[in-house]
Amino acid sequence: MIPIDGHLGSRYRALARLRAHVDGVAPPANIGADTPSSYQRYRLDLLLRILDITAVPGTSARDVAMQAIYPGQNLGRAAEWKGSSERRHTFRLIREARVMTTTGYRALLKSSS
Repeated sequence: MIPIDGHLGSRYRALARLRAHVDGVAPPANIGADTPSSYQRYRLDLLLRILDITAVPGTSARDVAMQAIYPGQNLGRAAEWKGSSERRHTFRLIREARVMTTTGYRALLKSSS
């Protein structure tokens, strides 16, 4: 059952993609409008990695930065980290990832067309 609401078009396109995948055929050409861009895929992947890292008890924002956002980069001593733009950026991304868990997943279903 597919509810008839504001998301009907998106649900129909997703169902058509699923049907094409199950049948082993290429999806119709007009279905690709709902596919995220490479930047959107990167951003969503980053936010999901941040959520995975923060799910571990005792993980600090600095741990998140070192593992997901700035891997292999020296973030300096604790005093340097405390006043850094990297720290502020890390906290913004953590906040965005947490907001995505409560509201953002539905935004993925919205059609861009």
